[in-house]
Amino acid sequence: MNRVQYDDDGQLDEVVTDAGMHLERMSEHGWFLAGQRSDGTEIAIWFRGKVTLVEERI
Repeated sequence: MNRVQYDDDGQLDEVVTDAGMHLERMSEHGWFLAGQRSDGTEIAIWFRGKVTLVEERI
């Protein structure tokens, strides 16, 4: 299921795509995240921050 949800203040809250994600560090704290949908469309987000935890889940 694809969805993009925003909180009550209109800020991005959650993105779910059904065909994969691409996360890439663009600078020390700058990131790019793209989510692909099975229909070929994408959502792209540029943001600044620090990764505090990475989990690989089965």
